[in-house]
Amino acid sequence: INFPTGSGLTHNCSGSGGCADELAYFLNNYDQNLALPGKQIIRTFVIGGFFDGNGDQSDIRYMESIAHHGGGEYYSASDYQSIVDALQRTLQETSDVPVTFVAPAVAANSYNSLEHLDQLFYAMFVPQAGNNWNGNLKSYRLNSAGEVVDAKGDLAILDSGIFSKESQSYWTEGINDGEDVVAGGAASRLTSDYKIFTHLETRAGEINILLTRNTISKTLLGLPENSSAELHQQMIDWANRKSPVTEDGIRREMEDPIHSRPLVVSYNTDGSNGEKIQQGVVFVGTNSGYLHAFKADKKEFKNYFSYIPKELLSNIPSYVDGENLLDKTYGIDGPMNYWHMDINRNGQLDIDQGEKMYLFFGLRRGGRQYYALDITNPDKPKYAWQINGGEGDYKNLGQTWSNLVLAKVPWNGEEKVVLLAGGGYDPAEDDQVKRTEHSMGNSVYMIDPLTGKRLWFASNNNSDLNLFADHSMTSSITSDITTVDFDGDGISDYFFVSDLGGRIWRFDINKSNQGKGNFASAGLIFDANSESNHYQRFYYAPSISYFRDENNNDEYLSLAIGSGFRAHPLAPNGQDSFYLIKQRSLTIAPERY
Repeated sequence: INFPTGSGLTHNCSGSGGCADELAYFLNNYDQNLALPGKQIIRTFVIGGFFDGNGDQSDIRYMESIAHHGGGEYYSASDYQSIVDALQRTLQETSDVPVTFVAPAVAANSYNSLEHLDQLFYAMFVPQAGNNWNGNLKSYRLNSAGEVVDAKGDLAILDSGIFSKESQSYWTEGINDGEDVVAGGAASRLTSDYKIFTHLETRAGEINILLTRNTISKTLLGLPENSSAELHQQMIDWANRKSPVTEDGIRREMEDPIHSRPLVVSYNTDGSNGEKIQQGVVFVGTNSGYLHAFKADKKEFKNYFSYIPKELLSNIPSYVDGENLLDKTYGIDGPMNYWHMDINRNGQLDIDQGEKMYLFFGLRRGGRQYYALDITNPDKPKYAWQINGGEGDYKNLGQTWSNLVLAKVPWNGEEKVVLLAGGGYDPAEDDQVKRTEHSMGNSVYMIDPLTGKRLWFASNNNSDLNLFADHSMTSSITSDITTVDFDGDGISDYFFVSDLGGRIWRFDINKSNQGKGNFASAGLIFDANSESNHYQRFYYAPSISYFRDENNNDEYLSLAIGSGFRAHPLAPNGQDSFYLIKQRSLTIAPERY
């Protein structure tokens, strides 16, 4: 073992605990399991206290040395609560490694639905002990062999699944950012006071409200009214990416996009010579409350805008002074989708013919809202509408986990494009050990994508389609709605919904409906908790495949789904399962559900 020069570490240590910092260095810097790919290290954290007054300072310095060389932290603790707090911070610090929880966004070729462009965008974050986690968005390329490569053409991701330390992502200037989340990427190219907006009204209009002390009150920021003007200004400056500690005064930082998968929206136009020009914008949300829009071009960086919904302005203080906060703050952490209102169906955005592009997103644990933006011109985004859970037609809507899924359905004698969504998450589910009845999230909504108005909804009571009797819709629905167009006419025939009560529901659309009164019939097709002694929850939609057995003249849909516990994935004694359900009613509703 070679110790760093000047570290104070030695090969001649001895005595009771005399080699503790040398051992901590070895554990933190040398592979502890050669049988596993990559480098497996052990970090050492030290919690000390209850000194009797003799040799306190030397003891503290030694414990700090152990933690320093072990890649951990030293925490002083001399009572029950401080020990608990130190343990919690230690457990959070041990997760302080670069992470991406979501699949990368891929730029698609809108002119050929079977092709993808070579651009990849990874949303990344690194957990911290406190609340203010760092994040980034980085761009790479997919080569002809299906490998992820960097700006130099070298492999960016190793066989172990981690980023190469020598890799350099696109948009990164002058350094190898590798696995370092904070370095390079979109965060390194941000500027202050540049198109950072909010929208304070409820009616549609251009998003153009700048963040100032005059426009953003202390109340909107979640600050007490007696807060000082200096504190108020500090929060405004941080939101505008200003920094008092950098040389140029710019805060080049992004915050964590834990569950927000980047979304690439393609904009296609005709060039002056009639050639097809394909451009794109990549959108990503962060838990500090920003929705960022960047040009989806690995060679050219452009920040179109950054938008903070007014409901999330109060997240800012927890990121400015969040080092000691234990409860995580969430913002734009939900799924995103977009709709190109392609009137002439030529795959390109023809604004002169009235075509529009809309972006839809939810907040997951960040709140009970859905938002729609008109992004037809990404340089001038417009607020279209928003839905507020707990109010009006969306009284049952919980935290917005479900993606707003586009579908074309028969509606009162016409074909109509709609949005379908599950009713969301009820936080009370976090601590449930058995299935209980919920009045939040136990709904399915069909929404007008142009206005956000509710067209139809199903629940256990007081809805357009009441599901009660022997099987009642009493559990939250976080999953996406899975639609099926079995006859291939471009119009959905039926859709499936799973809920946190371990149930799967089937909804069959009435093609001759006269509106919400007889839009669909529905019923329960599977209940994982009917015979299980362990509470089974479905957070995600089933994966659906079509099978045909010609030898036995049999055909069916296979619904594959697994249970889990997202709130406490490491809960002891958890026993989850994977299920396959066959559906043989392919073209008509089943005689009985």
